[in-house]
Amino acid sequence: MRTNWFETFFQGITLDLWRAFATPELTRMEVDFLESVFPKGARLLDTPCGNGRLTLELARRGFDTTGIDISKEFIHEAAQEGQKAGVKTAFEVGDMRALKWTEEFDGALCWGNSFGYFEYPDMMKFVAGVARALKTGGRLVVQGGIAAEAIIPQIKERETYQVNDITFTIENRYLAAESCLETKGTFTRDGKEEVRMFWHHIYTLAEIRRMLASHGLNTIDTFSSMDRAPFALGSEQLILLAQKL
Repeated sequence: MRTNWFETFFQGITLDLWRAFATPELTRMEVDFLESVFPKGARLLDTPCGNGRLTLELARRGFDTTGIDISKEFIHEAAQEGQKAGVKTAFEVGDMRALKWTEEFDGALCWGNSFGYFEYPDMMKFVAGVARALKTGGRLVVQGGIAAEAIIPQIKERETYQVNDITFTIENRYLAAESCLETKGTFTRDGKEEVRMFWHHIYTLAEIRRMLASHGLNTIDTFSSMDRAPFALGSEQLILLAQKL
């Protein structure tokens, strides 16, 4: 079902595809940017954290990090890597709509396309929770390619990618009345196919700014790349930096 697709999507072959896509070079580049945003040694919340690739690299650079994700498989993997690395980090299985902390973090990141997994009421549960979890003056970074100005000019009906031994085909349908992108993903490996559906609710930059502002998160800048190029119509991604008032 559309309302809870993410609860079962992130397991098995989906995670294998993501591991192959998220190279060490990409992780280093992204964390270089994040390191420039947050105070040195800050306590950071990564939600959702996936397999902890950003959480762990930030911890290696001296940050005190906590990662939360709904995927038990990814959290188990992240916790094992954290123990091996001997860094200051913690991982928990949890729902980004039900964050439990109050004024405990100096910063937070919502990296990837997860800002858009939910319809407006549930998206606002996340915004409220992350705002509550941040200390006054704490910063939030939201990143992804699903802001309306980024995704709508580039939607294709069908695309196929080859990542190592996995062929990944996506078929898109834009539900205009709901501002929602419906995607059928077909994963093929060793002659076997798995089909999974997923949905992203599309918000404009102005809508995202208003959502954050309603809980005291003031947008201070937006970018389209890690080198801080400005965000504009047709940019491949949005990187938004906000601060708790």
